[in-house]
Amino acid sequence: MSDLPPAPGEGEPPPGSAAEAGFTPSTPEPQETTMNTLAVVGLVVSILALVFFPIGIVALLLGLVALQQINKEPARYRGRGLAIAAVVIGAIETALAVLLLIVFD
Repeated sequence: MSDLPPAPGEGEPPPGSAAEAGFTPSTPEPQETTMNTLAVVGLVVSILALVFFPIGIVALLLGLVALQQINKEPARYRGRGLAIAAVVIGAIETALAVLLLIVFD
């Protein structure tokens, strides 16, 4: 082993750097995404609308609002698939309800 001092630049931060001043670079905490509540409620209502036809329009509207929120803030919300399912199922059920009203009225 040698008692020589380290060569300049070895193991030391460069002069004038933030590390030399005692600062360490930090990365921002990643934001946790949350499931969009309207997407979940829209899917549940669309499933309930299989029995109660008139509420299919509610599922459709909830799904559309959820999709709008998810598209506006994708880093905050997840649940795009649930919202799309609510829109599709709600639209089909609403169309069936209207068709049944026309046929059986």
